Amino acid sequence: MATYYVDATGGNDGWPGTEAQPWQTIAKVNGEAFNAGDSVLFKRGETWAGTTLAVIWSGAVGNPITFGAYDAGANPTIDGNDLANCITAANQSYLRFENIEAAQGLDSGFQFTTCTYVEVVDCDAHDCGNDNLIFITASHHCMVLGGSFYNGYERVPGTIISGIEVADGSYDIQIFGAICRDNAGTLATGITVHSHVATNMPYNITIDGCACYGNADYGIQILKQDNTADAARNIEVRNCVSYNNLQDGVRVYKSAGAIAYPNGVVVERCYCYGNTTYAYFFQGDNLSIRRNVFRGRGLINASTATGFFNNTMYFETGLGLYPCYITNARTNNVEVKNNVTYRTVAGGMAIGVDATVPAVGGVDVNYNLYYSSAEGVLANRWHWRGVSQSWANWLLNSGQDANSIAPADPLFINAAGENFKLQHGSPVLGVGVDVGLPYRGAAPDYGRWEAKWLSQQAHAIYHPVYRGI
Repeated sequence: MATYYVDATGGNDGWPGTEAQPWQTIAKVNGEAFNAGDSVLFKRGETWAGTTLAVIWSGAVGNPITFGAYDAGANPTIDGNDLANCITAANQSYLRFENIEAAQGLDSGFQFTTCTYVEVVDCDAHDCGNDNLIFITASHHCMVLGGSFYNGYERVPGTIISGIEVADGSYDIQIFGAICRDNAGTLATGITVHSHVATNMPYNITIDGCACYGNADYGIQILKQDNTADAARNIEVRNCVSYNNLQDGVRVYKSAGAIAYPNGVVVERCYCYGNTTYAYFFQGDNLSIRRNVFRGRGLINASTATGFFNNTMYFETGLGLYPCYITNARTNNVEVKNNVTYRTVAGGMAIGVDATVPAVGGVDVNYNLYYSSAEGVLANRWHWRGVSQSWANWLLNSGQDANSIAPADPLFINAAGENFKLQHGSPVLGVGVDVGLPYRGAAPDYGRWEAKWLSQQAHAIYHPVYRGI
């Protein structure tokens, strides 16, 4: 195992690559042969411009080849100058990248094609002409830990732009604690998991503790564009914040031309707010949407065998808009249970079930609380198959919410301060139905927080804005 050093200013390619006598160029690195356990370290504060680190070596189990940084200062930067991709690898395994910045890649900052066991730790990638980081073509057993991926732009019109992309049959990919922001273009997303028309959906994907904001389209996107009917793909989005995106916070859907739908997506303990179009848009089969906080409009569309459980919806919009609207004739066996909807503006709807949804078997809406601080239960804010109704008429005519409690203040600790935990004495404590989520006591609570299971003080902190939710 050897360690080699690279210094763009003070190095020389004729030297041995030691810390005292480092190499100078990426071309020198590309021309060397490295073995399992070797490290290549780039000097902090230095930039290599207009070049690609083309990784053509593999490490081994327990002995990856590591590309990292040394000395003090800003992370070393590999800058494609909009002429070249920054870091690429194809058909390689057991690689680790740590504390490296990739900038202005022609298409990509980090591009991994059919790679396995790749770790990207505390790296940044930005201002690339497509995806700042991408795993594609059946890459698997790879991980991103931390880092920022931002300012991707649409060099080629019509392409999906993303901070991080997982595509085309890639599997066993984990993304933890990444920040994906301000990616621009007509199809720009913080994190995207998708197939193309002639490929397969990724599977066994985990996105956990990430923050996605300021993107021109979606914060997090799960998009199926192929026509293969899948079994559950086990795509999990957990503990993420998605906010101030110009379209949706989290969107799960198929493309207009595709026949088959996404299958087996979990969205859990996320917080979506400030998104321009929808806080969430869910379309697919065997979806599990649970213990989230959604602020803004929400849509469940063309879904089957889907559970929407224990979510808190804080709705600050009127104008006849919905925190949860369920639509499409394909919708079947959608359960909406143990949720809390808190509306702050007159005119905001409580829930809507479209006339296209089958009257029998389409939805099962029960054990929920709907509360408005701005108007009472006589207002026609419950919409059932074409007719908006008062609370009493909703119960009578829809056949839904037979076990739900009458609208009342859920007693959040501090909703204005984004703390949606429940105070002692809340009417939604211990009145829910068992939907398979952990709880203590005779019955679960409604809403995001299970107060008897999690203390009033304990909460997950994955990002500074993820507080009390």
